[in-house]
Amino acid sequence: NATLNGANFTPGPEFVDSATEVWNTRFPSGNATSPFTVFYKQGGAPPETTIDSGPAAGSTITNRTPTFTFSSSEGGSSFACSVDGGPFTACDSPHTLASLADGAHTFEVRATDAAANADPTPASRSFTVDVRPPETTITKAPRKKVKTRKKKAKVKFEFTSTEPGSSFACSVDGGEFSACSSPHTLAHLADGSHAFAVTTIDAAGNSDPTPTSRAFTVDATAPHGTITKGPKKKVKTTHRKVKVTFKFTSPEPGVVFLCSMDGVAATPCDSPKTYKVGTGEHRFVLLTADAHDNIDLAGDSRVFKVKRMPKHH
Repeated sequence: NATLNGANFTPGPEFVDSATEVWNTRFPSGNATSPFTVFYKQGGAPPETTIDSGPAAGSTITNRTPTFTFSSSEGGSSFACSVDGGPFTACDSPHTLASLADGAHTFEVRATDAAANADPTPASRSFTVDVRPPETTITKAPRKKVKTRKKKAKVKFEFTSTEPGSSFACSVDGGEFSACSSPHTLAHLADGSHAFAVTTIDAAGNSDPTPTSRAFTVDATAPHGTITKGPKKKVKTTHRKVKVTFKFTSPEPGVVFLCSMDGVAATPCDSPKTYKVGTGEHRFVLLTADAHDNIDLAGDSRVFKVKRMPKHH
């Protein structure tokens, strides 16, 4: 690593090997009687390379083209950079990397001083690029129509992310997104239409740009049944008993009708419903229930009176 008039040369054994700057005198052919002096600067230790800025070691970044700055312990050094084990090529500080794919990456840089000493241990920085956003999937949700016999409904959602370790944010009825976790229960939902949306945020801070959502309707109102046909208020007959028939309907599909005559416990029935009753006042009551046991307790009713008339001969 010695230089003479700016050119490299190898000193003889009489020269002292030192890691510091040394100036020596050389005696040609060992002839001390006719010496001449050669001054040279002996090459020192190789430079140390330092990465001054850029993605932190072990970090996850959302930038495909990160920039690094670096320096050498010796002024006037040049640099060579390598990405992911590739060949070292000349570079300057700051240095911006070409677009990187999602995944793990390693950046290396080494300094070479003016005496051509290269750093044998390049500075290295490993990091992960994560630009691709995660995707959210709702795996469990209520039916499109939620029925309940309570005044307010409660529903549960379950959801997942394509990236493990992601967090979630939920929104109800167009409100702001707030942190949530799966499973997530919505309570105190009033009658009417509702919408639930959820998005996922990965460890790098990428969020799903298209949150997944579900719309549903809460029906906490009991169905209503209506008597559409029945006997007149006064029924005349010459017999001890007379048949009376009632017809009824409900605008809500899939309901169950419950019929009661004269205070007897209501039992399931279908339209039309026929009874055989005797003389006197009678009261028919119609109750309606849905699949979630919402019962129209007010119901619908008809009161009528049967009068026996004498037979004419």
